[in-house]
Amino acid sequence: MKNMFIALLALSCASGPLAAQSGSALRDPTRPLGWQEASDNILRGEENLRLELVWRKGEKQFAMISGTQLAVGGEIDGFRLVKIGDNEVTIENTQGRQVLRLTPVIERSDPKQEKKNETPGN
Repeated sequence: MKNMFIALLALSCASGPLAAQSGSALRDPTRPLGWQEASDNILRGEENLRLELVWRKGEKQFAMISGTQLAVGGEIDGFRLVKIGDNEVTIENTQGRQVLRLTPVIERSDPKQEKKNETPGN
């Protein structure tokens, strides 16, 4: 009995690495059917790029993307800046185009202070 237990233990330990090498990875049961992970080439930098500022200096337009100042034609993380708008820019790489938009500044207010400023009858 003891020998059989040791043999089964040795067999189960040896089969773990073989199953991992065969490419038969376990599927996440919470992942939607048909879902595929995106290639690193497509998303590299795309999620991290953030439009921070757009401005003009004379006739030239500039954009600050993730701390880097760019004009049209400039490049960052494999993306080329192709268009600058008032509140957005268009970047592209070999995989396609993407629009980065300025996010609005959220101003916090104190509801207690607002109630003090309200006049009766309004």
